[in-house]
Amino acid sequence: NEARYHVDIDILDGEGKVLVDADAGEKVNAEKKETLLGANHPNDNVFKLEGENLVGTRYVENLSWYLVITNEEEFGTSAYTQLMYLYLAVFLVLVFLLFVAITVVMRRERMLYMSSAIDVMTDLSSRRSYEEYLQDLTESKKRDVTYVSLDLNALKRVNDKIGHQAGDEMINGAGRLIRQYFAKLGHSYRIGGDEFAVIIAHCDIDKEKTIREFKELVAEWHGTLVDSMSFSIGIVRGCDYPSADLQKLIELADIEMYKDKEIFYQQSGLKRR
Repeated sequence: NEARYHVDIDILDGEGKVLVDADAGEKVNAEKKETLLGANHPNDNVFKLEGENLVGTRYVENLSWYLVITNEEEFGTSAYTQLMYLYLAVFLVLVFLLFVAITVVMRRERMLYMSSAIDVMTDLSSRRSYEEYLQDLTESKKRDVTYVSLDLNALKRVNDKIGHQAGDEMINGAGRLIRQYFAKLGHSYRIGGDEFAVIIAHCDIDKEKTIREFKELVAEWHGTLVDSMSFSIGIVRGCDYPSADLQKLIELADIEMYKDKEIFYQQSGLKRR
């Protein structure tokens, strides 16, 4: 069986004397004894390398003997290399799985943030993004901004008379028009049902020209359920009010927007709701 399985089987006593083998009665040297007998672990299965051979030792308690089995085939380099490759492969798989997990979590968090940062109906930035941007503005930058307040006229009337699908068409169209005109000027937001805002990081804006050009663009819009739409607009430049804070600029822009809305109702003959 030793030849069949390429092993050498020895039985030694506690002194390292060979009890059963061709070398019976002889003692192994101290270094080999420590290797074969597993040092001070008599109750364990101990595996060690002796040169290029793997040695397994089992203590037989009832007889106080050691059963020593030595693999006579070369073990060291090939087996350790295989084991190293196995551990490396497992490690790489774990690293890959960790990377995938982190990527999925980060992508999910980004999607959640984007879903809260972007208004899904208009693709404009959301109210949350608007408030975060206002908080990030420094005092010096606040004095240089131009604030544009926009309100979509007669949205409630369209919702009541034609239906919310028509109202949604108007809101979606409003978002496209605002993006089309203001994208190169500043940050555009939907801050309420029919309320929009644009924050421009400088004062180099011709208010009258901006209002005229945007309203001309809006006049060209025609939907499937709604034939036309219009906006009321108020624009305030921070450099025109050097002592005003940002909140005051927003209030002034809203006042200008509501003045424009009064003109709309007067000209359209519609009753304000």
